[in-house]
Amino acid sequence: MRVKLRYLLLLLVTLGVAGCGFQLRGEADVPESMRELELVMPAGRSALRTELTRTLRANGIDLAAAAPQKLEILREKQGRRTASLDERIKVDEYELRTEVHFQVTRGEELLVPPSVARTERVYSYNSDAITAENEQEALLRREMQRDIAHQILRRYIAAAAASN
Repeated sequence: MRVKLRYLLLLLVTLGVAGCGFQLRGEADVPESMRELELVMPAGRSALRTELTRTLRANGIDLAAAAPQKLEILREKQGRRTASLDERIKVDEYELRTEVHFQVTRGEELLVPPSVARTERVYSYNSDAITAENEQEALLRREMQRDIAHQILRRYIAAAAASN
């Protein structure tokens, strides 16, 4: 009897989640005319370049040097500041911020005017475990790069929908 009740409950939860429109994040619906893009960034190695390339390709967008659309990363800024202190006036939490200025053009036409994608995270800091804290910050920064890449992708897709 308990097994049947569990299966019934699982079935109800599955139907409820499916009925509300929930779906896992997957490939975005990019119009065929926008599936080719040139990525222009300041010279140098960048974690954002790697994440943007991965995100765009995973969503069916080919990166080419002479593509009709051009995504230009104008500026990337990262920062860290103290978010809170403990009773001994030592850092208790840090806030990480990333800000990316970008635009998307098609020839002379601005599809996405100069815009900013931002993300921030706050994390607890323990000065007794510096190595672990450095690894935690690096992990958060990678997550933030992924978030920025998805923000840019969503704005690109919205511009594609508006231009068609």
